[in-house]
Amino acid sequence: MQKLSLSITILLGVFSLLPLTNAHMKLHLPTPLDPTNQYLDFPLSRFGPQLPFPCAGQLPLLLSATPAATWPAGSNQTFTLSGTAPHWGGSCQVSLSYDHGATFRVIKSFPGSCPKRTLREKQEFGFQVPEEAAAGKEVVFGWTWFNREQEMYMNCARVEITRNGRGGGERLEKYPSVLVADVEGVECKTPWKTADTEFPEPGSIVERESPRQLMPLALPTGKDCVGGKTAGELTKLGESTKAGEIKKPVESTKPVETKKPAEVKKPVESKVLESTKPVETKKPVEVKKPVETTKLGCQDA
Repeated sequence: MQKLSLSITILLGVFSLLPLTNAHMKLHLPTPLDPTNQYLDFPLSRFGPQLPFPCAGQLPLLLSATPAATWPAGSNQTFTLSGTAPHWGGSCQVSLSYDHGATFRVIKSFPGSCPKRTLREKQEFGFQVPEEAAAGKEVVFGWTWFNREQEMYMNCARVEITRNGRGGGERLEKYPSVLVADVEGVECKTPWKTADTEFPEPGSIVERESPRQLMPLALPTGKDCVGGKTAGELTKLGESTKAGEIKKPVESTKPVETKKPAEVKKPVESKVLESTKPVETKKPVEVKKPVETTKLGCQDA
């Protein structure tokens, strides 16, 4: 009876973990480019070309989407997350793109403080739109998250930036690029299990957890972690990879070159037979035995 009770306890423990492995977090507000997409809370590159960086492949919807929010340059704004598994937190960045997602410039980093550790806490986070941000109606807001399982999540929304009649503004080229890690084509890995991600280029505005809880911070490792591939470069990489994948089967099915088969000569045996075929000779004429003649004697007259 004791063994049965222990087995049930273990099974209940295992089943209680299942939701954590099948559900995660996603951007709730501003509204993502495709809010009905069932893969918003899935990590990038985990399911092949379906979820590429950036924006989980949703950038083709940018121009047809309505701006989810209008933010004046210099204003204070918030974004909110939803989901059922914050994975006891992690590290996030929020960024803006003025070139339809080719580059993303970090406007705030949350190392070890995003998402909130538990769902009991409100998953709302504040940031400031840079004072110098240029006006634009097709600006992409990007939210990225790294948990401690070497997974990268990214959701994007279309927003409009205004300057309230003020001219000028910048496209934030001087701001650092968003960290890209744990995806195909990038040599950069975030910490595994033991630490939250410390951003190598967090930008000038950083919000850390206060007070720190349990998890230390550690930098990612790999040659692409600082000044690595941009979204545009990864897009080109994806295109060349796809092209390679198209060509590859052709190469693999290329027939193996074989030597031209030699002309098959008639079997030697047949030649021998032909050449050694005995010449037909006429059957020798039978020599008839001479007819014996009877010696006739002289008769008496």
